[in-house]
Amino acid sequence: MTLTKKELIGLFNAMSQIKEDLSSKSITSTKVYYPISRNLKTIQDEIDPLVEVDPQKFQHEFEKERLQMVEAKCNKDEEGKPIMKEDEQGRSVYDISDELVEGLEKELADLWKDKYLNDFIEGKKAFDEILKEEVEVKLLSINSKNLIEKLPELSVEIIDNLLGILED
Repeated sequence: MTLTKKELIGLFNAMSQIKEDLSSKSITSTKVYYPISRNLKTIQDEIDPLVEVDPQKFQHEFEKERLQMVEAKCNKDEEGKPIMKEDEQGRSVYDISDELVEGLEKELADLWKDKYLNDFIEGKKAFDEILKEEVEVKLLSINSKNLIEKLPELSVEIIDNLLGILED
């Protein structure tokens, strides 16, 4: 079967959700579970290398640096540990004085623009091209009747992703 790498990711996500649903309901039917597990392994081997070129890594690197900058600027307790407070949504956030917030926001914007933005844009373009590449994979068919019998509440999105490997 020939699929784009983007289609493989959609298929992987759909089958991962099905496997999770089967496990949560303690359904171990080999007629459904085996082809799902086998296909997940096959697809995993194809999509693992994508992690290396995923432009999200620039966002993760930026996030690490952002946290370091925020921790350096936030208010600290007697032991030098960051003080946390609750925001309006009830989330735990660093306690930073209002006069430092504006400068910190500008520093963070400059950091993103100067250090990460171009790499992210170029990485995204390259990643989008890689997602268009086609690969040949040998996947096991899944009997649609067995699948729907075990998981009648499957979403249309999941079924759409499986159409190429479902059989009657």
